[in-house]
Amino acid sequence: MRRQLREIGPLAVVISGFLLWSAAFLAIYGAQATGCSLGWNAEILVGPLTVQRAVLIALFAVVLAGHVGLLVRSTAWTTVDGRPETGTADFMRKAASRLALLSAAASAVCFAGVIWLTPC
Repeated sequence: MRRQLREIGPLAVVISGFLLWSAAFLAIYGAQATGCSLGWNAEILVGPLTVQRAVLIALFAVVLAGHVGLLVRSTAWTTVDGRPETGTADFMRKAASRLALLSAAASAVCFAGVIWLTPC
């Protein structure tokens, strides 16, 4: 983990939560539009669950799992030598963990509708 942070840079760690949110936005709404045009909402899997809703819920679950992973990694961020962080490093760690939490909340609010809203 420590080596990875040095390679990708602290700023990438700070913005990674909202990069995940934007990728999820494109994937979920792309799948929604594709499913509507291909008629996935008419293909029933089990009970009221359609193929389109199953795909959207699966994408939503993957996104939430990604956010949990980011939260865990951003709170476990340590310095290379294991000493307490000071100055800029401490600020970047706090910013990364708080922005990861905010992006997880944004994803939960924005994409939870795939569970109950009409897809098309």
